Amino acid sequence: MPTSGASASTPAPSPTPVEPAPPVEPTPVVEERVVEVEWPTAMRVGDNDLIRFSLIPAPAEGGYVPTPEVGGHEVEATAMPILVARPGYTGYARATLSASGLNAEPAGPEEQLLVPGQANTWRWTISPDEAGTYRAVINLSVRWQPEEGSGLPGPFEEAVWDRVLTIEARGTLGLSGAQADLVGAGGSVLGLVTSIPFAEKGLGMLWKRLKQWRGKPRKAERSDTGTKA
Repeated sequence: MPTSGASASTPAPSPTPVEPAPPVEPTPVVEERVVEVEWPTAMRVGDNDLIRFSLIPAPAEGGYVPTPEVGGHEVEATAMPILVARPGYTGYARATLSASGLNAEPAGPEEQLLVPGQANTWRWTISPDEAGTYRAVINLSVRWQPEEGSGLPGPFEEAVWDRVLTIEARGTLGLSGAQADLVGAGGSVLGLVTSIPFAEKGLGMLWKRLKQWRGKPRKAERSDTGTKA
């Protein structure tokens, strides 16, 4: 017998609440960089030369070949990971060169903006006043400056890399390279001039002997033909 009354309805499932995705926090960026340094292992007193230091993004395929900018220079390259970006901070790479007794003039600012994917290069002009062995020290650090409104502490500096370079300065009688070249050229000319009187004397003696030989009477040739009987 059919049952009267309204049939019971199935309640619809309640929607599952969707939680918003958490914000993506910026992360520090670490890059593989080639640390390359180029310097002269030997130079002359009074001459100028160049030291170069570069931070180069390492090629993805590898096989980086260090190449000196100046012929005869030593060049070394080392790959290492370097922190190039920190959330909430701006990074400034700072390279310094110090060498007791060696004149060193930077070709640009010590601090450069550190940007992912971009190279940084520093150069110094060096000149020794005296002959001897010099130790030049390169130091690399990164200064992290908090961005405006970030509320982060700072600034602070982190040491990254350092290297000691050996440079031999040679002198000629205490003269600079240009002066030594001038003295050498002058010595060559002086040697040529001083040798002229001796050459003239030698030629005179040779000419005198030649005149004496030509003035001597020649002996009569003896006949080998005998008298027949």
